[in-house]
Amino acid sequence: MDKDKELSKLKKKILKFNKNFPKKNLVFADRPDKNRKPTPKEINEFKKLLFKHIEIISPKCILLLGATAAAAVLNHIGPLSEVRGKWKNIKIINSYFDILTTFHPAFLLRQPARKKSTLEDLHEFKRKLSS
Repeated sequence: MDKDKELSKLKKKILKFNKNFPKKNLVFADRPDKNRKPTPKEINEFKKLLFKHIEIISPKCILLLGATAAAAVLNHIGPLSEVRGKWKNIKIINSYFDILTTFHPAFLLRQPARKKSTLEDLHEFKRKLSS
C-alpha cells in the first residue's frame, strides 16, 4: 500500500468517527515535489496560511500527522514519540486550540506496528470531538 492510500484510509477513519463532523474543518498539506522535506522558508510560508485557516475555522481540536507537522505547529524538536498521543493547548494567533499529534501515514507504512497507537490516538481525538 502506498502513502496516498494509507492517508486516504486514515482520513476515512477520522471522518467515520463522527458522521456529523464538518469536512470543511479538514486541512491537509503534503510534501513538496520529489517527496523532500520542506525548507524552513516553505514551512513558515505555509504556517502563516495554515494559522489563518485555523483562526477562521476555529476548530474544536486539531490533529497533526507526523514530525514535520509537529515541528511546524508545536515548534517541537526531537522524537515524535515525545508529543505523540499527548494533548497540547497552543496559542495560534489570538486563540488557544487543543492539539493532538500522531504518526504520519507514510511512517505507518514503514512501521506497521505503530498503527495500534495511531488508532488509539484517533479514538482519543474522537472523544475530544464528541465532548
